[in-house]
Amino acid sequence: MLFQLNPELSDEDFDQWGLSVSAKVVARALQRYGMYLCDNGGSMALQLQLLDKRTEVNRQKWDALAPELYSSTNKIPTGQLRLIHTGEPRTGGDASVVTTPLIMPQCGTFEDQVEIRIIVNEHWPGATVRYTLDGSEPTVTSPLYNGPFMLTSGKTIKARAFHPKGRDSHVMRALIYVN
Repeated sequence: MLFQLNPELSDEDFDQWGLSVSAKVVARALQRYGMYLCDNGGSMALQLQLLDKRTEVNRQKWDALAPELYSSTNKIPTGQLRLIHTGEPRTGGDASVVTTPLIMPQCGTFEDQVEIRIIVNEHWPGATVRYTLDGSEPTVTSPLYNGPFMLTSGKTIKARAFHPKGRDSHVMRALIYVN
């Protein structure tokens, strides 16, 4: 999937997050070029590629290359990333599988409320997205996603895309905490 950092963000935003000079360069590159996410093994987080398997050695190597880059880059909020492209649809067996929708943000703890967006691949025009807020599996009778909505309490959100010409997507899950 291709993500882009909100291009409307400014140096003032970067300063508020406490980004170092080198992390601001990363943020600007994310605004202009975006980034590909290929791993879906856990919660979404921004971190620099490992230079060593040992955490302390990895950090020391990054600090030697660009002071404060390692500790500063992870301050870029993933909620400021927007999905640009989810990839080409995959086919298998006798029917295509609808692309799994993406819930943004994927996880996190938020003050008071948070806006939830669910995105489905543009290669599936006419696909519907159904979701649940109680952690149950979405079905064709679950609430229909019609646009962003606000959460004011913690929830386990699950979403699934449906299309009459494809097999139902896999289920996407997001864990949201609201203080």
